Amino acid sequence: MHVRISEAVANETGYFRLKGQYALSSYDRVIRERVSRFEITVPLQAANAAGIAAAAGSATAQLADRIAADLSR
Repeated sequence: MHVRISEAVANETGYFRLKGQYALSSYDRVIRERVSRFEITVPLQAANAAGIAAAAGSATAQLADRIAADLSR
């Protein structure tokens, strides 16, 4: 698996956006190889460092769930 993040931004509208793509491959061909794009938006609970860190953590967890679901297909 290879994850490439092209954008991780907290903006003035009160949201954190995580955007990029991930590639899944298997040397022994157990899974189908593919590349998928993602864009995850999470509301900021507070406009400070702690709020941004919490939103980034939530977006990362959502990405992990998405990748895990993709692997289970």
